Amino acid sequence: MNNAFFNNVPLDLSNYFFPFGERPRFGDRFYLSCEVFSKPQAKITLKIKLTNPASAGESAPIPPVSKKGQPKIQWECSDGRRWTTLECKDGTEALTEDSEVSFLVPSPFPHATINEQEGF
Repeated sequence: MNNAFFNNVPLDLSNYFFPFGERPRFGDRFYLSCEVFSKPQAKITLKIKLTNPASAGESAPIPPVSKKGQPKIQWECSDGRRWTTLECKDGTEALTEDSEVSFLVPSPFPHATINEQEGF
C-alpha cells in the first residue's frame, strides 16, 4: 500500500491499527491507496487478520469486536469528487472476523487526491 488513512489520520500498515478509529461512528472512512488499483480488471484480495475478531472470545488481547447491531461496510472508490460502490466479496463480515475482501478493479479506476495525497 502506498497510503492508508482513518478519516484524515495517516495509518502505519506495518503495525496494529484501528481502520475506523477506536470508536467507529457512522460516516468514518478507511482509505487505501495502491498503484495496483490503477490496473483495470485486476483482481484485488485484501487478507484481513484481526487482533480481536468476534469469534476470539476471551482469548483476544483486547475486547473482541462486536457484531451487535449487525455492522455493515460499503466498499467504494473515489475520484476525489464522488464515490462509486465496488462489488466485492467480503468474507470478514464487516471486519468482524479474519478473512478476505476481494474485488475487481473497475475500469477505469479513478486517480484521486485524498488528504493531500495523490493515488489510486
